[in-house]
Amino acid sequence: MDALPNANSVEQPSSGLTPIAFPEAISSQTGVSVEYVPDATGQKRWYVFRASYGRSQRAVDYLIRQGVYVYVPQCEKDVLVGRHVKTVLVDLLPNFVFAYLDSQSARRLTMGPAADETVPNTAEAFQMSEILSFYYNHSVIDAFGKNPPLTIPDSQMRSFIIATNTHDANVMRLDGNPYTFKSADEVEVIAGKFKGVRGKVIRARRQQRILIELAGFMAFATAYVPSDFIRKI
Repeated sequence: MDALPNANSVEQPSSGLTPIAFPEAISSQTGVSVEYVPDATGQKRWYVFRASYGRSQRAVDYLIRQGVYVYVPQCEKDVLVGRHVKTVLVDLLPNFVFAYLDSQSARRLTMGPAADETVPNTAEAFQMSEILSFYYNHSVIDAFGKNPPLTIPDSQMRSFIIATNTHDANVMRLDGNPYTFKSADEVEVIAGKFKGVRGKVIRARRQQRILIELAGFMAFATAYVPSDFIRKI
């Protein structure tokens, strides 16, 4: 992955949480990578978890030690430190963790040994069940009359990871921000820092951008993308 132009001036947030790059997950503590390969069996899904305040780092490192691919989006932000402006990385979605798991493994995370009697009743497994909880799909009701845990399609997560892993501060959440569609066609970005992102062309904050929807969760937009960098799918 190419280094950012101002890599020397970018500092990690005080929490120490490191953004996890696509297509490899790197533990900020161990440096061990976990290759992400889309699950051919269809059993694994991208689950959205909420982490209790200030404990995202513990959850991320635990998941990576278990061989799970996780992603925590971050972006650059300029802050005033004394008399100097420094660029730091901050969480784009504080206390949210995305993890690629099968349903049983996801339940084990949120319920600990109570979800499966084969799970070792370790202090760490119990602690994870106190740290992580599901984000639920409020647009769906299951056979029991409840909202199931939200999962994000692989194709949407891929575009989201590519876009947010640039750390571009102009990548924006669209909730509450007005935008208009320039076309109903699905497009792909073929050049530039957002190469590989798929979505629809919109206009937001007077700029042409690509809409990235995470169904049932949130919508985002890239920073400005010139027309020459876009092709219709």
